[in-house]
Amino acid sequence: MSISGRTLKNFVLTLITEIIGFSANVIIIYILSHLYSQTEFASYSFSFTFISFFMIMANFGIGSTIIQSVAAKKDQDKEGVQKLVTEGFKLIFIFSAIASLILFIMSNFVNSIYNIPDLGIALSFASIYLFFSNLILHFENVFLGIWLYEYYALSKIIFNSLKLMIIFLNFIIRLSIPTILALYALLSMIHFLIFFIIVIKLKFIKKMFSFDFKFIQRILKVSVFMFLPGVFLYIINNFNQFVLAFVITPSEFAVYSITLTIIQIVSLPIIILSNLVFPYVSYYMLKKEEGGKNVQSIFNLTFYYGLLIMIPVTIFIFMFSDQIVISIFGTAYYNASIYIKVFIFYLNFKMIDILGGHFLWAANKPKLVVKLYGITALFTVILSVILIPLIFTYGAILAIIIPHIAYIIITLNKVKKMNNIQFYSCMSLSLIKFLFSSILAGFCSFFLIVYFNIHNYSLYNLALLTVFYFGITSLFLFLTKAIQFNQIKELIKIVRESLRVSNKDPNLFYNDN
Repeated sequence: MSISGRTLKNFVLTLITEIIGFSANVIIIYILSHLYSQTEFASYSFSFTFISFFMIMANFGIGSTIIQSVAAKKDQDKEGVQKLVTEGFKLIFIFSAIASLILFIMSNFVNSIYNIPDLGIALSFASIYLFFSNLILHFENVFLGIWLYEYYALSKIIFNSLKLMIIFLNFIIRLSIPTILALYALLSMIHFLIFFIIVIKLKFIKKMFSFDFKFIQRILKVSVFMFLPGVFLYIINNFNQFVLAFVITPSEFAVYSITLTIIQIVSLPIIILSNLVFPYVSYYMLKKEEGGKNVQSIFNLTFYYGLLIMIPVTIFIFMFSDQIVISIFGTAYYNASIYIKVFIFYLNFKMIDILGGHFLWAANKPKLVVKLYGITALFTVILSVILIPLIFTYGAILAIIIPHIAYIIITLNKVKKMNNIQFYSCMSLSLIKFLFSSILAGFCSFFLIVYFNIHNYSLYNLALLTVFYFGITSLFLFLTKAIQFNQIKELIKIVRESLRVSNKDPNLFYNDN
C-alpha cells in the first residue's frame, strides 16, 4: 500500500474508532439517565469529573510527547523507540500510582464536602480504574506513534464495547453506581494485562527495573509544555463543576451534566475538523513565504465550512432544545433545554477557536498558548467563584463562555497578524446566507410541527424533525449559492498536496528541542 493510501486508511480507522468511543459514552449516559435517579446519575457524572482531572495529572503530558517522539524515530531508531516506550511506561506507572493513591485517600473527604450519596465509595473504585486506564493510554499512544492503528482501534473498541456490556447488565440486574465503577476497574485491569503482554511480545519494552534519569529528564522537559495546557484547559472547561456541585442539589447537577453531554455531542464536528486541519497547518506554517498562500486558504476555508456546519446546528438546537432534551432524556431533565439555549451560541466560537489556539500550536508557539490558557483559566476560576453562588447554573455557564470567547478573539487576531491573513471578500455575504438559510429552515420546521400537531416528543419524531430541518437548510443553501464548489476543490487540492509532501518526511512535525 502507498504511503498516502496508508495515511488515509489510518485516518479513517482512527476517525471511526473515535466516533465509536464517543457514541458508546453517549449511549451509556442515555441508559444511566433513564434507569437511575438524578441523584445516582450525579454520582456517576461527578466521579468522572474527578477521574478526568487526575488522568491529566497522572499523564503529565507524557502521552503527547511519546506520540511525537516515537513517530519521529520509528523508522530510523528502533532502539530509541524501545527506550522511549520503556522509560515512558515507568514514568506513567509512578505518576498513575501517585494520582490514584491521592484520589483514593481524598474519597472520604470529598464525600463529606458534597451532598452526593455514594460519591466516596465510587471515587475509591474510580482510583483503581484511573491507575490502569492511564497505563492503557500509554500503550495506545505508543500504537499511534508507531502507526499501529489496528492495535489502537482494537484497544479502544474492545474496551468501550465491554463498558457498554456492563451498563446493559442493568436491564437484567440493577447495579449500584459504585458497583459499575468497580466493574470498570476490573475491566481496565484485564485490559491492561492483555495489552501489556502484546507490547512485551512486540519487544517494545526492555530493562524494566532500571532508570535512565537523564533520558527521563528529557521526556519530562518536553512533557511539561503538553501538561500545562491540558491542566489549564481542564480548569477552563471543568473547574466550575466543583463549585457548582457544592452550591446546588445533586438533581440539579445531573441536569447540568446532561447539558454538557448534549454540547459535547454537537461539538463532534469541531473535534474532527481540528484533528484534520492541524497537521496541514503545521506543514505550511514551516514553509513561510511559500506556504503563506495555503495558510490563508486553509484559514478561510476552515472558517467558512466550520461555520457552515455549526450555524445550522446552533439554530436547530436553540429552536428545538425542548424536543431534543425531552425526546432523549425525558421530562426530568427538561431544565437542561433552558441551559442549552444559553450555551449553544458558544459553539460557533469554539469552531473559530480552531483558527486561533490550534493555529498558534501549529505555528510552534506553545509558550504563547500556555500563557493565554493560563490567563483564561485564572479568569474562569474567578468568575466561577463569583457568579455560581449568585446565579448557580447560569453562573457556571457564563464562567466558561466569557473568558474563553475573549481568548478566542485574542488568538484569532494574533494568527491573522502573524500570517497577514485577509478574509475572503465573499465571507460576510456567505455568513448571512448561512444564518438566513438556517433560520428560515427553523421556521419551516416549526410550522411543520404546528400544522401536523406534533406534540409527542419521541425519538422517532425527533429524527424526522432533524432530517426535515437539515434537508430544508441544505436546499436553501443551494438556492442562495452559499456553497461554492470551487472552494471545495481548493480544499481538496490543499489536503492532497499536504498529504503527499508531508509523508515524504516522517520528522516533519518533530522538534527535538
